[in-house]
This record gives sequence, C-alpha cells and structure tokens, in this order.
Amino acid sequence: DQLQWLVRTSRHTQLVYKKNKRSRRYGVSPGIKIKRKHRLLVALDTSGSVRAEELQLFFQEIHRLFRQGVEIEILECDLDIQRRYPYKGWPPEAVAGRGDTNYQPAIELFNEETDFGGLIYFTDGEGPPPFVEPKRPMLWVISREGERKKYEGFPGKIVPMVKNVQHQ
Repeated sequence: DQLQWLVRTSRHTQLVYKKNKRSRRYGVSPGIKIKRKHRLLVALDTSGSVRAEELQLFFQEIHRLFRQGVEIEILECDLDIQRRYPYKGWPPEAVAGRGDTNYQPAIELFNEETDFGGLIYFTDGEGPPPFVEPKRPMLWVISREGERKKYEGFPGKIVPMVKNVQHQ
C-alpha cells in the first residue's frame, strides 16, 4: 500500500537532551532521549469537481492514518489554500473552496515548511499538472478512474483510491 509507504518514510527522529538530575547509580549526567516525529501534510482538493462522496472517502483515509499515530495537518485547496488546520480525529462540518483547481500552492507550502515528512494530495485529478517539484516524498491519491497518461506531468507517486468513486 502506497499510503503505508509514505507513512513509513515520513518518520523522523530528534535527539532530546534530558535535564534530569545526575544518576545516583552511575554518577553521570542523564543521556539523551529519542523523540519520534511523525507529521504529514495532507492537501484536499475542494474544487467544484470533487463531489461530497469523494470528500467523505478522503476523510475516511485521513482518519485511518490518524489512528496509526500520524500527526496530520490539513490544507483545503481549490485555486489557493482556503483553510489550514490540524486534524483532530473528525471531519469538519463543511469544506472551504469549491472553485477551480490549482495544485501549486500546496506543493509550494510543503517545500517551504520542512517539518513535514511527506505530502499526500487527495484529488479527483481534474486539473492541470503542477510545475513545482516537491522536495520530499509526495503521494497523489486519485479518486476517479482515469487514463494513466493524464497524470504523466504529476510529480511523486500516483495511486487510485481503494474504494474508487465513479463519475456519473
């Protein structure tokens, strides 16, 4: 599963120096603690072409990642980033956007902020490919069946959603 691949590659560790008192047993200063950071940036395509059923499937996948202990920051995007918030375990009442599609702003923000281990972009794939390359791992989750050639200009890995929603 490509989502699991991105989750595994997004793990980072950080050394934290403990400030406890000296060890009575060994007579040395306390050592270091390894703190695991597990943060993903998730961009949601909230353009007008994405249906409510697709958004519901997107949030189901996001919740599945959240249950694995991943800290998730969500960007709601159409032509620009409309809203940004940490995912706390439940979807919002409504999403912002519903205009045209532009993938550029989310990738540019991902490149600027280095504390995210990866970017997942949930979309229906109805938009022009971005011309900005991500500097770290990126995964596109496409909700609709499409020709493989249609997504050739998209950087990163591309996977279809497990529960695919057909366009009617």
